[in-house]
Amino acid sequence: KQLIRLIVCSATYRQSSHRSADMQERDPMNRLLTHGPRFRVDAELLRDITLAASGLLSTNLGGPSVFPWQPPGTSENVEFASFPWKLSDGGDRYRRGLYTFWKRRTLYPSFATFNAPNRTSSCTRRSRTTNPLQALVALNDPAFFEAAVHLGGRMLDESDGSCTAALNRGFRLCVGRRPTSQEVDLLQNLHDSETQRLTADVGAALALIGVDALSRYPDRNVTSWAAYATVANVLLSLDETITRE
Repeated sequence: KQLIRLIVCSATYRQSSHRSADMQERDPMNRLLTHGPRFRVDAELLRDITLAASGLLSTNLGGPSVFPWQPPGTSENVEFASFPWKLSDGGDRYRRGLYTFWKRRTLYPSFATFNAPNRTSSCTRRSRTTNPLQALVALNDPAFFEAAVHLGGRMLDESDGSCTAALNRGFRLCVGRRPTSQEVDLLQNLHDSETQRLTADVGAALALIGVDALSRYPDRNVTSWAAYATVANVLLSLDETITRE
């Protein structure tokens, strides 16, 4: 642990992946360690980032494994290794990915999609692939979309009422920097189009937010919340959100 702490706290490990044109020419293989690596974060950390940005992440330490949402039948229909998946209650549903229950032959589905290894053999290095299914999981998986709904709520509550402030807040929660004017314009266009669509179809806004979230925050404007949730869904799926820069 001391060695790991020394490594992750070092200036070399923590430096940005950005490199100048001069260093690109002088040291293309980065033998001088002038910049850090750039890679998509591991599956468990991807879940943690999403939950942290939404405000749902439980920071409790220790204890037994937890059972967050997964597609029905995933663990019950496994040949010779089926078992019931009892959904955890309360904050346990939003604990760090480290505490998610796994079986050797049955991985948590979204972890498997993002290259988490199985337990049938040892793994010294995780592979990193990019495929369309990963984008579909990040946009449509109910666990990810629930986080987007709550992030949209944070954007609505933690701004001064202006759309620009809300978009800046959401962008900083996900990416850790202020958006450029071009990025704000793109997000503003998405927000405006979604607001127009959902105002004309309040039922769609209610369905998007969901009964559970509506019961927890009954005083929020549903149309505005749903529009920001759609924007949040995009923000959580950005390459910059899920990549170590």
